[in-house]
Amino acid sequence: MTEDEVDSIEDNATAQCGACKAVIPANSDKCPECNVSFSGLEDLGMGECGACQAIIPIDSKSCPECKIAFVLDDLINNVNSWMTSDGLTVSDVFGKWDANSDGVLSASEIRDGLLEANIAVLPTDEIDRFMHQLDLNHDDEITFPELSAALLLPMGGVAEDEDSDDDVVSEEEKNARYSENVLNRIMKKHGIDDEEAFLKFALSMDEDENSYLNESELKNAADAWNLEHSDEGDDEDESDDEDE
Repeated sequence: MTEDEVDSIEDNATAQCGACKAVIPANSDKCPECNVSFSGLEDLGMGECGACQAIIPIDSKSCPECKIAFVLDDLINNVNSWMTSDGLTVSDVFGKWDANSDGVLSASEIRDGLLEANIAVLPTDEIDRFMHQLDLNHDDEITFPELSAALLLPMGGVAEDEDSDDDVVSEEEKNARYSENVLNRIMKKHGIDDEEAFLKFALSMDEDENSYLNESELKNAADAWNLEHSDEGDDEDESDDEDE
């Protein structure tokens, strides 16, 4: 095949425009149908969004399709916005992210929590930076107080009405935090109805004294609660028998 024939084939080669799907000459600088430019695209690295799998420029700070973030910029604000829109407290967020209910958050739990909430897909170096921001005592784990401080919210999560007529509770009770879902599940399983009384009782089961009642501590408290109230029931039965 002569050089002229090769040139002729190359000149007649066609391709499909990625924007409008029109069939156009393969060496076109732009699409004659929709005017999309092709110049410079060969040097632009592309990658896949970890959340929605869209193909996007690899240096993107967020996905243009699903809006999820890939870098740490404004991440705290994004978490706060998510909490506000979903009506969540810091306690709720900690409970959602603490997958193994050990009372602390690991880097993998935070990464998975951010992804599940469609807040961010962060690479390892960005997760390390975020952990460094939160981890005040540098033990590679995030406690409830550390998360609360980072999110710039009171440890109660939602501010209470100053004119509330509710009974005054101790500082210890105010600072006790837990996952509402975990608490409700354990109370239901153990047949406990009095939430306020049970929480006061459960404070003594805060073994790590971090003001956060994790699932293990709540389970221990529920077992002890039922044992104590079962004993009280036995004592009352004996007293009734003596009166008779």
